[in-house]
Amino acid sequence: MQEYEIIKQGRTLLAVSRESKPSQRTIASYREKARRIWQRAKDMQGDEVENLIACAKQTRSVATWFSRRAALLHMLCLGVEKLLAEQDKMQRALRDAHVPPDAPEWAGWRELIVRLRGRMAWIERLQGEPGPAIENRKPRHSKRKDMHGLPEDWRERLIARLPKYRIAALVQAVTGCRPDELVRGVKLSIMNGELTAEIIGAKVTEKSGQPWRRLSWPVESDSPLVAMLVEEVQNGLVVAQIADAKAYSGAVRAAGKREWPRRQTSLSPYCFRHAAASDMKAAGMEDAAISQALGHCADVAKSYYGQWQQGRKSGGVAPAKVEASRSVRVTKPVIGSAITKLGMREARPKT
Repeated sequence: MQEYEIIKQGRTLLAVSRESKPSQRTIASYREKARRIWQRAKDMQGDEVENLIACAKQTRSVATWFSRRAALLHMLCLGVEKLLAEQDKMQRALRDAHVPPDAPEWAGWRELIVRLRGRMAWIERLQGEPGPAIENRKPRHSKRKDMHGLPEDWRERLIARLPKYRIAALVQAVTGCRPDELVRGVKLSIMNGELTAEIIGAKVTEKSGQPWRRLSWPVESDSPLVAMLVEEVQNGLVVAQIADAKAYSGAVRAAGKREWPRRQTSLSPYCFRHAAASDMKAAGMEDAAISQALGHCADVAKSYYGQWQQGRKSGGVAPAKVEASRSVRVTKPVIGSAITKLGMREARPKT
C-alpha cells in the first residue's frame, strides 16, 4: 500500500536527521527561531510553507538564512517523528482489534498518513531552497578582518583595560579557548617546568568537538602573555572562571573602544581566539594539533580561525604540547555548498 511506503520514507528521513545530533542549547535556539518564523507567517495568505520560507528569507545574511532553515527543518522532523508515533499507536490498536483494512475505522489512520506526507513534502521543499540572491547578500562579517591594523601588543593593551576580567582575558589570549569554556572554568597548574591549562570543551556532540583538551607551555616561555599567566598560577591561581559570557563579551568590546576609539570595528573575545590560532599557524604547529588546541576534531575547522601572517613567530602563545580526548579527522575539501543530507548547512564556529 502507498501508505506504508510513506511511513518507510518517513523513518528513513528520521534516521538521516539523527546522524548529527544537535546540543540542547542548539535545540533550544531552533525552537525559538522556528516559533518566531511561524508567528510571522501565520497571518499571511497563500501557501503555508511558502510563507514560512518567505519569512525565513527576510535577511541579507546567508548564515542567518541557513540557521533559520535548519531550525525549521529540525522542528518539521520532530513533527514527522510525532506523526509516525501516532500512526504506529493507531495502527497497532486497529490490528489488535482485528479491524478489516477496508473498514471506515482506518480513515483516521489514513488522515495521519496524509499529514505525514505533507510534512515530508515541506521538508523536501525547504531542502531545495537556496540562500538569498548573490546581489542581495550582506558581506560576511569577519573577525580576522576586524583585527587588521592592530599593533602587535594589542592583546596586552586590551587586557590592561580589563581589571575585572583580567584573568579571563589572559587565559583566553594564551589558550584560545571559547568564552563559554571560561564559564565552565579552565584549570591551571604548573608541574615539571610546564604550565598546563585543562579545558572542558563547549560545542561538543557525539561526533564533533573535544570534550576535554590540555595545552602546555614551558614555564620559561618567551611569550609575555604566557609569562603573565605563569606568574598568576605561581601566585595561587588554580581555576580561571567567569559567571556570564555575555557580560564578559560586553566588557571586552567596551575596553577595545576605550583603547582605540577611532577604530570602525569592535574587538570581541573571539579576537583572542583568532590571535591564538594565528600564533599556532605562524609557529608551524601541525594541523591536527591546531585543531585539537582549538577544541575541534576535524582538521578543516582550523581554517576558520587565524592567519599565519597575523601571528607572532616569536613570543607567541603557541603551546609546546597539546593533548585531547579525540583524534582529528582528516576531511577532504568540499566543493560547493556545505549542506548535509537533510539540506542543513553545517554550523561554522562563531566569529
